[in-house]
Amino acid sequence: MFPEKLLTSKKARIFCTCDAIGAMYWLIGNPLRVILQVGTLGWCGIRVKSYTIFDRMRKRTDTERETMLKKVTHMVS
Repeated sequence: MFPEKLLTSKKARIFCTCDAIGAMYWLIGNPLRVILQVGTLGWCGIRVKSYTIFDRMRKRTDTERETMLKKVTHMVS
């Protein structure tokens, strides 16, 4: 009845950028995480290893953005 999950050997890390305070997303149940983790990747069989939010992006300095990029590079290597 349900399609076969063909990507069960795959893993993903989700990096999300937003303008609101990150804690707000956790308070409202983080619908984007549910959609991506369950509704998209999970449907295919992909297991999510981590979900990282980079918040208040419009207010970040270039130095802070560079630090975020270094964090992403470190997490995926």
